[in-house]
Amino acid sequence: MTTIPPDTQKILETLKQVAADTLERKRRLGHYAVIWRDGRPMAIGEDAPGDYTQERQAWVNQTSLEDVLAAMRQHQSNDDAEYDEVIE
Repeated sequence: MTTIPPDTQKILETLKQVAADTLERKRRLGHYAVIWRDGRPMAIGEDAPGDYTQERQAWVNQTSLEDVLAAMRQHQSNDDAEYDEVIE
């Protein structure tokens, strides 16, 4: 087993305490926070935005590639500075 040097352990404990204090402060202020859970970032709190991954997947499942390309072409015609080309 690897032992952590005392100064490194103190740094780790301090970082954990700062993170806990910050999350508590954000909770009291009513702000959401982004944390790492189950291998991915996750927004927590009452005002947290929805699950973008699920929203994006639902949009992808109901939108055809032709619709995406048409939207890109429309956007390109509205703002030539945004895209150099549309890949087909």
